Parts: sequence; C-alpha cells; structure tokens
Amino acid sequence: MFVVTTCSRVAWRVRRLRHYRPLPLLVVAFLGLLGLSGCSSPELAPTPRPSVTSASDVSAILGTATSTAVPSNEPCSSGKLLIGYLPAIDRAWQAGITEASDKATEWQQDAVLSNLRVVCQLFESEFRWQATFYSQNAQAFFSSDTREVVPASIDESEVPALSVNQLSFSLLHEALVTAGYGDEIEISPSSGVDIRVNSGTAPFGPPEAPDGVILYHVAIEHLGEVRDIFVDGGSGAIYRYES
Repeated sequence: MFVVTTCSRVAWRVRRLRHYRPLPLLVVAFLGLLGLSGCSSPELAPTPRPSVTSASDVSAILGTATSTAVPSNEPCSSGKLLIGYLPAIDRAWQAGITEASDKATEWQQDAVLSNLRVVCQLFESEFRWQATFYSQNAQAFFSSDTREVVPASIDESEVPALSVNQLSFSLLHEALVTAGYGDEIEISPSSGVDIRVNSGTAPFGPPEAPDGVILYHVAIEHLGEVRDIFVDGGSGAIYRYES
C-alpha cells in the first residue's frame, strides 16, 4: 500500500507542474520520469503453502498412543515371548515335544519327561523347546535342547512325570490376562514358561500351591519389579511368593 500511495502522489505532482507555463515541457517530463523511476508495480507477498504432515507426525502432534497390540503375523517375530503369544504355543507344542522325546529315547529308552521350558528361538520366529528327561537306568537328567547329561542318584519315584496331554497355554494366557497382565507384556527370556509338577519330593512354587498339579511359572517385570507368577494348570489359579 505504501508503494502505491507514493507513486500516485508523484503522478499528481507532475500533473500540477504541467499547468506552470514558465517551466519548459522537457523539464516537467524529466521531473516526472525522475519521480517515477523508483516506483514499480506492487508485488503481492507469496501465499504460504500449507506444510504436508505425515500420519506419524499427526499422531505425534495429537499425542495418539502407538498401538501395543500383539502382532498377528508370527509369534516371536520380535524375538520376545509376549503374553499374547501364549495361545499360539498350543498349536506347536506337540511337534516340539515329539522331537524332544525322540532325542531322549535315543539317549535312554526309559527317559521320562520331568519338566518343560518354552522360550523364543534366537533370531527366528518360532518357539524353542527345552525339555528335560530323567532316566533311572542312567541315573541322570537329559536336556533335549543341548543334549547335556547331568548325573543324579535319585529314585525315579522322586521325579514326578510331566503329562503333556494336560497342557493348555490358552488357560495360562487367560489367567494372566484376567490378573491384569496385557498381551503386550514380555515374559522374561531367562525363565520363559517353565512347566513342572509340584510335589512334596520336588517342590515347585509357593507353599500354598497344591501338590500333584501342573504349575506354569513365568517371570514378568511389572511397575519396576520382577514378579514370579505360578498358575495352576487345572484351575487357572494364581500363586505368588509373598514379598
């Protein structure tokens, strides 16, 4: 607006000078050109273009929380054993136990499954089966995962056999979710899901846990502390050590 107003005033003054006869027409024209030389056509400032914001930026701006839902593609794809992956173990443990049992009977024909631990396979989207067997003939424990043999001079009756036909990881999942542990929570990789029979000769779990039942043990970090949780394989009841 300032440029337009100034140039208009110059043009008006030139028109006034033309009415003065004593000034030569050439001078008037010269003064007019001199006054208008600094004037130019007004330019409009460019209209700011709206910035393009990606969906992720929008989420960041609005504070939209990232979904913590468990990926539905492949269990253990993140290398972590999440609570939401537990039902998928029901679709895979039979093949895993069969392979482990074949290794154990190759070692000793009387090998009996005593406990099972399930974790995520390193760098692979599948479960890892760490099954332990006991042989009265060899007086030793055998790990199907590493083929390690550990001598143990105990009676076979002191080693409760783990009956796999009663396993239900869906029951374990339901018990944990009901207790308030979401699908996105990670189970400690050092313990995984450890499964044994609780008995007087081989205690496994808190004192109030009943004897002769299958217990699932998981360690979960929650609110800055690690909690050891034992779930009854029959009733789904949860047992914890008192802090």
